[in-house]
Amino acid sequence: MDKFVKVLCVLGAGILMTVGFGMVILILCPGVSIFGVRYVGFAQEDVKYTKEIVDLGTDVEIESNALGMEISFSSTRTTANVDISQSFIGFTTKKMGEEYYTITKENGKTKIVFLDVPTVAFGTNRDSSAIKVVLPNSLNSLSVTSNSSDISLSGATINVKTVQLYTDGVVNVNSTVGASVFEVHNAKLNVNGKLGDGTTLKVDTYKAVNVNKISNANVEISARGATVNAVSCRSLKIKTTTGKVMMTEGVISGACEIETVSGDIKLGSVNGKLNINTKYGNVVADYVKNGDILANAGDVKIRSVDNVAIECTSGDIEIISVLQKANLVTGSGTVKLSNATEKSSIKNINVETYSGDVVAFNITGEKAKIETINGKITVNNSKTDKLVLASEKADIVASGISCVSSQISTNGKIIIGYVNNFEQANIYGGDGAVTVNLADNIECNIVASTDSSRAHISVDGYTVSGVSYSNNVSGASSSLKVKTGRGSVKIG
Repeated sequence: MDKFVKVLCVLGAGILMTVGFGMVILILCPGVSIFGVRYVGFAQEDVKYTKEIVDLGTDVEIESNALGMEISFSSTRTTANVDISQSFIGFTTKKMGEEYYTITKENGKTKIVFLDVPTVAFGTNRDSSAIKVVLPNSLNSLSVTSNSSDISLSGATINVKTVQLYTDGVVNVNSTVGASVFEVHNAKLNVNGKLGDGTTLKVDTYKAVNVNKISNANVEISARGATVNAVSCRSLKIKTTTGKVMMTEGVISGACEIETVSGDIKLGSVNGKLNINTKYGNVVADYVKNGDILANAGDVKIRSVDNVAIECTSGDIEIISVLQKANLVTGSGTVKLSNATEKSSIKNINVETYSGDVVAFNITGEKAKIETINGKITVNNSKTDKLVLASEKADIVASGISCVSSQISTNGKIIIGYVNNFEQANIYGGDGAVTVNLADNIECNIVASTDSSRAHISVDGYTVSGVSYSNNVSGASSSLKVKTGRGSVKIG
């Protein structure tokens, strides 16, 4: 047994010495072949050749494994021109200088396949390897497939009807795209040129997508983890997981659909129908004409809306201006509408929260309704025909009120300051106190009530006993009615 092991060791050592000696010879004498294997050294690594392809046809398909491709489009050519620069170092079974590509033509389609230099033991194509292809810009279709190489498009306007690009590398588009359909799969996409009128961009990738110039194009992007930047487009449809969606400049004139898991969404102006669904991402927009937004834990902040419906589970909602109407629902998130420094109005709002507070300024329109369970309601400067404020347990604070009809109710405290107009007001304080401060010379009809002996109703500081009372208020012919359980009544 020991002799057998010794024999194996001797044979193994002999094989290793032979292989090592052969590798030394190949390295010292580049180009020498031993059993069909050659070593390509630094002095002989570069291979360059040019090929012109005639009778190209209307459909072109290009394949390359690892060599980067630069595709340039020409408005004057009817043939294709191929320049190959190949740099390789290591062991191979082929002679450098051979043209490693195949061309097949069938039924008007030309297929070009670029082959890698076959390697033995180790070897690699260096970064200076590249394929340059010049094509007519008026093809019917172009399909480019690569394993991991980068693809660059430049030159004249790409008027190819259908372009399909497949690679795990980077796709750079540096010219104007006039194609009817432009598809990119798996790659990181940079559109530095322009997507022209009527172009449909379809992207399916797990990498970043950057689109910088769009003019009336339709964009469909499915990015499993992408950052999508775009400027303006006719319509937009994006679905991502962890990636951001950013379109802070320009206008989306058509329909806009965005779905993310945790990626934030930033938009400029959306004039078409907007639909957003995100679980954890935040939503920020300058203007939304007509939109439905569902944000689970994400916050929603919009500068101005015409007509919008927003629903959050725990996210905050902030809107500076509502031009037509807004329906806002959140669980524990706060709702902020306008602010003390803005003059923009909040028209026709319907707000519902569970425990989130609501702060609203400059309420106008025909109707405003704010309801909470545990959230505090604060309203400043409300000039609406009908105002409804309701909270089961929290306080309600309102000032600068001028409403034809008002209904205000809570089991917490109610503080109403500087009332300009209460033509018909129903105020229910539950277990809390009710305080109403009226401006001078206004006409009011107020019905106020509480259910607790600890609560009281106060209007301008005078106190009387009883369950109802009517009198002129502040010198005006106002009718004031007050109802209470066992609490005191203060009437000005």
